[in-house]
Amino acid sequence: MEVAYLGVPHTHKLAIIIKPMKMKIILIVYLLICGNYILAQVNKSEMFLQKAEEAYELENYEIALNAIDSALIESPEMAGLYDFKSDILVNLRKFEYAGDVLDLAKEKFPNDPYTLCKKGHFEAYIGRPMNSLEEYQKALQLADSDSLKFEIRTFIAVTKHELRDFKNAKSELLDLYKIDTLNLGILLSLGNLEEEINNRDAALKYYFKGLEIDSTDVGILMNIGYLLQRQNKYSESFEFYEKSSDIKNVDDLYFSNQSINLMHLGKDSMALEFIDSSLAINPYNAYAYRNKALILKKLSKLNEACKALNDALKFNFTEIYGDEVLELIKANCK
Repeated sequence: MEVAYLGVPHTHKLAIIIKPMKMKIILIVYLLICGNYILAQVNKSEMFLQKAEEAYELENYEIALNAIDSALIESPEMAGLYDFKSDILVNLRKFEYAGDVLDLAKEKFPNDPYTLCKKGHFEAYIGRPMNSLEEYQKALQLADSDSLKFEIRTFIAVTKHELRDFKNAKSELLDLYKIDTLNLGILLSLGNLEEEINNRDAALKYYFKGLEIDSTDVGILMNIGYLLQRQNKYSESFEFYEKSSDIKNVDDLYFSNQSINLMHLGKDSMALEFIDSSLAINPYNAYAYRNKALILKKLSKLNEACKALNDALKFNFTEIYGDEVLELIKANCK
């Protein structure tokens, strides 16, 4: 099962990632801690950071990358700058380089829980949930505030869900829900998990409670769309995904899930365009390769479908989602 978001947005947009708009605050704190003698250095860093932020918002990622590299030359001990650089590199589809930057940050800041969490998010994004779980568990041991511990426990529960450890994931999420019954991430995660184990009424209860809190929450809208898709209500599902796209820019999961709706609505060529758009954004999504295989199979392109199925296996489909792809290969591929 590929949900729109696993509790917190499950791509490079996770809540604990240090966003560009928070970086100025971090620079000020850094200045207060380290003393006025670095004032000129921080001012230069802030100038380059502002340029990177502006370019990032305009999706001029090459310019943003050059600017953040200049900021790092001025302030190489700023952990948040490495996190921001990895975000830029992910948007440039330079995934290996983004991973290298986070590994460097881990070497420089081995006791920084935010850096460990960022690496955990990255590992989840490229389809390595076991590695992701290890990073989160290390971060939890280093977290020094209740709010941060709460966030990291959420990530751990979501990752256990991905690893199909439903019992422990649900136990953790229910504990967190008792602490904060209005937390959208927890409501979304509980809905996802109930949906995964076919408790659809319970899933909808959590989703619609979330919508009562925030009717514009994209993750919940997309996950209701996915639940409707599983109930073969493809037109209704399509509409929920379109509502989400009116609120925020579309991402790989929007294209991937909408491709299945389009396929079932008889728009096969558009479905193929959508799934290719999804994989262009995130080529590590095993479930998207599964979706592409189903579309190609419907188009009677079995050789291409089998290649997509094998790509899904390469990115750990079975470990995350179960045996469906193995069964499709057995039934359709030589």
